[in-house]
Amino acid sequence: MITVWATVLAASLGCYGLKLAGVSLPESVLSHPRAQRTAGLLPVAMLTALVATDLFDANGHYTADWPTLAGSGPAPSRSGPAGPPSSSSSSRSPPPP
Repeated sequence: MITVWATVLAASLGCYGLKLAGVSLPESVLSHPRAQRTAGLLPVAMLTALVATDLFDANGHYTADWPTLAGSGPAPSRSGPAGPPSSSSSSRSPPPP
């Protein structure tokens, strides 16, 4: 039980450290292309790890229950980052005179 709490404490300190680094680092570091790519892919990697750990039970056997499948089903249908839908130039109205 102590191991679980130590893991939770270590994870929370790590999250706090990342949050603190985000506001403490200079703009030149945060605007670097590698940092931008990593920040974009980090939520995807964390969600993938969460789903992967949910698919296996304590003995390491594959167990797919309905809530897990229903939650991970729509995920592959999204392509690209989240944001407002882009409009094509042909659907735009001409500027006013």
